[in-house]
Amino acid sequence: MNAGAFVILFHHELAVLDTLPAWVTRLFVLLIRSSNYRTGAGSTTYRELADGLRPLQPGNGGPRHFVPQRDTLRAYLRALELAGLVKRTGASSRGESLFFELAPRSAKVRPASSSSPGFVTPPDALEN
Repeated sequence: MNAGAFVILFHHELAVLDTLPAWVTRLFVLLIRSSNYRTGAGSTTYRELADGLRPLQPGNGGPRHFVPQRDTLRAYLRALELAGLVKRTGASSRGESLFFELAPRSAKVRPASSSSPGFVTPPDALEN
């Protein structure tokens, strides 16, 4: 699992996620975190997804928060697949495991500039 400081979401992904319940955005972020940022290939289990979507529940008898069941997860994964955000591979139907592909998250960065800067601050000037 990647432990990046932020997650890249593309505009078309946000447009689709805005039409679905709010917890589906968290589901999609969990899928991104379970995938390879360069290739988009990933794998997880329904149990890991359910654990990642389980909010803290009130301990003093308050109303319980929504926790999606496996069938609900499958239905919304199918909705994400129909929207073109997730592509499940053929091996995804094996029991509890889920194998999928997403759009790659890493973009090519431009090469470092070959020109040197015109002015460099001396190190001791930074201490003052």
